[in-house]
Amino acid sequence: MRATWRSSGTTWWPALTGCIRGTRSLVFGPPERFVRHLGLCTAVFGLPGHCGAEDGGRVHRVPGTATAVLGTRDGARARAALHVASGPLAYDRDDAGQHKRIVAGRFADEGRLVRRLLEEMRGAKDLFFEANAQVEMHRWFPGRVVLLGDAGYRAAPASGRGGSQALIGAYILAGELAAGGGHARAFAAYERETRGFVAEHRHLGREGADQFFLGTPPQEGLDRTTAARPHLMRLKDYVPGFAAERPSPGRAAR
Repeated sequence: MRATWRSSGTTWWPALTGCIRGTRSLVFGPPERFVRHLGLCTAVFGLPGHCGAEDGGRVHRVPGTATAVLGTRDGARARAALHVASGPLAYDRDDAGQHKRIVAGRFADEGRLVRRLLEEMRGAKDLFFEANAQVEMHRWFPGRVVLLGDAGYRAAPASGRGGSQALIGAYILAGELAAGGGHARAFAAYERETRGFVAEHRHLGREGADQFFLGTPPQEGLDRTTAARPHLMRLKDYVPGFAAERPSPGRAAR
């Protein structure tokens, strides 16, 4: 793979892993081809130690919006999750101020807890905002470019599996590349071994988003859905240090 940079000439790689949307768009085309929106946007941010822990587990819901305060077991910390019903949105991924305005604009005067959370959100430095959408692609690699994580098989924040799914995929891909036989064999084996649990996580994401519209508290809905699938692949099934026994590189757990 050859890349020519404006400032530093030409660089060669034996293969390129695409884990960002820019790479995917360059190789596979515009996101409209394979991004499926689930009708929900989510903002998550931390709460100060003196605010929110006493409300841990509380959920407030009205048609089209929901808020949840998620406290740690020791009650020392908490974070807030604000969910709003929404179709596909055009927004700047790096503009936190815009994200806050989008969320705040969907809430009416809904009581003391919601007002406090919106005030905390305005000052939050760690805001995470994302549309709940999934990436569904028929193939994850053409030639020497291969997609990894959200770029190739995003399950949506509602799945609760985005980070572990990407790490598991990276571990399997690295194992297949280390096993030898060329990049084409490694990419095909990586996709073959990964697609099963990706399909499970994608279904989990759809069910998680559906819980919002059905009126189930977000964490309760996620816990129910996860409990119904005890065979879901987890990070400890693959990554050293998370389990005493793990699959060898190049082979996925059955």
